[in-house]
Amino acid sequence: MGVRARVAAGRPGLRQWGVYRAVWVRNRVRRAVWDLLGRPVTRDRVRAACREHVVTHPFAGLATDTGDAALDARLAAESAAPHVAWAYRYDGDLLIEPRYGYAIDGAAQLLDVSMPFSEWSRDPRWRHLIGFPSVTSVLAGRVRRSRQLRLDAVISLRFYWDDNYFHLLNDILPRLRMADELGVPKYVPVLVGHKLAGQPFFRELAAGGRLDGRPVVEQGDRFVAARSAYFLRPPADVAGAAFAADLLGAPARPVGARRVFVNRAAGSRRSIVNFADLEPVLARFGFEVVDTDGWSLADQVARFSAAEYVAGVHGAGLANMIFRRGAPCSVFEIFPPDEALPYYAQLSSRLGFAYAAMTGAAAPGPVVDRWQPFRADPDRLAEGLAAMLARGSHGGSGGAAPAAPREPDPMRNEP
Repeated sequence: MGVRARVAAGRPGLRQWGVYRAVWVRNRVRRAVWDLLGRPVTRDRVRAACREHVVTHPFAGLATDTGDAALDARLAAESAAPHVAWAYRYDGDLLIEPRYGYAIDGAAQLLDVSMPFSEWSRDPRWRHLIGFPSVTSVLAGRVRRSRQLRLDAVISLRFYWDDNYFHLLNDILPRLRMADELGVPKYVPVLVGHKLAGQPFFRELAAGGRLDGRPVVEQGDRFVAARSAYFLRPPADVAGAAFAADLLGAPARPVGARRVFVNRAAGSRRSIVNFADLEPVLARFGFEVVDTDGWSLADQVARFSAAEYVAGVHGAGLANMIFRRGAPCSVFEIFPPDEALPYYAQLSSRLGFAYAAMTGAAAPGPVVDRWQPFRADPDRLAEGLAAMLARGSHGGSGGAAPAAPREPDPMRNEP
């Protein structure tokens, strides 16, 4: 955003821009410091020690037919990005810091494999999102043994956005499947951050202090000193989504033909300011409007496993489509203006669902935040839902094309 645009946006826009720049600078400086401390030989040793380290392009060639050529092009471009999956076990002197969940070895080497999406710290578009602990805080944590929780072994489930429901289902729970496949004993606990541990949906999922039969350790503000630790990043495949659905008790053979629209409460992030204009359209096409915020996991599983048609605003609630795996489903997503994140197009592709989308428009006033409320055109919504129902729930011309076969990659390393 240029200076004139920031001035036109007013003080909220200037404040937003100032916070962004401050975070950007902090993250870049800390990334540079850890890079100076890290030795290339150490990074190569870590990668070579991975039981699996695979770089693929699972969604390259993904094609959508939303009726909006610009939106289709953006979704395709975003889907061409590589996906990295790994399985790494570290044995030795290791410290896991509490703020983000990075692991640092005894030689003060920060292990990037301890935190999925750490590669974004080198991408100009996303590096402002990827934070790092300060070196001084880690050194203080190593010296102050009273702040350390000492464990023989642990599976790290730490994640940047671990309190987000979508990431729980797609990036965190599938790691448990990987641990099972690697033969990690069930007595080895899983480590979670305080933000995830505080979420009602996680407390429901880990009732009794166990997750998939494993003890749960909440890290809180403590440093974790472990002699052995597992760091996992799951591949982008349907098996991970199916595992998460099974873990949450979704039926093996979903049935039902409900039509569900996932709304967001007025005033919340990415809410639709003119939702009253959309209600007659949704009623005409037989969609029930839900806002899953505060719902129990059992209620979400029951509602979405029976949903043959799922529409809604881009957000974590759409992740509930995984409970429909193995049954026909069609998905229609409404993006905020200037947004085209491909997560649900990709998830639909993995699950074999039809997919379409539309983009909203800015509400009156300047756009200073990608999460701010926006408007949706009721006529475009009606056209999209009509096409969705005419197409059916078995894919077809409007759905996301199946992902291209995975390509072999020379970075795969297995001892």
